[in-house]
Amino acid sequence: IDFRNRLDAGYNPEGEASGYPAPASRDAFAQAGLRKEYDGAFFDERARAWRDDVRASSAGDAASPWADVTVEGRRQYGGDDAGTIGGPLALCVRFPGDTAGEEGAGAPGQ
Repeated sequence: IDFRNRLDAGYNPEGEASGYPAPASRDAFAQAGLRKEYDGAFFDERARAWRDDVRASSAGDAASPWADVTVEGRRQYGGDDAGTIGGPLALCVRFPGDTAGEEGAGAPGQ
């Protein structure tokens, strides 16, 4: 499951885990601005809490396959290719195929 951001906001697993460094370039400054805008509109603390609840109720969490995927030809700003396509809510989890798994998969959204 992933809720992808339209433009490259520079989301990455390391930044999500430990915080993003202060911007050191024009591109990084633009990405920080996009993260702030997206976080306020879509990826707020409530959405991140939902993600964490889903992970906690799953049988296992795997690395997001989208974290390192880039899409060539997806343009923004000065025409450069956009970066990775994964968003901060990306999930790659597994649930057991029993009643407990069904309840766990449904519990966060209820």
